[in-house]
Formats: sequence, C-alpha cells, structure tokens
Amino acid sequence: MKLNERGLLIVISGPSGVGKGT
Repeated sequence: MKLNERGLLIVISGPSGVGKGT
C-alpha cells in the first residue's frame, strides 16, 4: 500500500515530488 501511495504522490507532485519524497 505504501508503495502505491508514494507512487501517486510522485505522479501528482511530478518530478519535483521525487526529490522531496526522497
């Protein structure tokens, strides 16, 4: 479930979301 949630956040936030998420 966590993987899916993170994936959605990345898609919604976009490339910038990846940097913030990591």
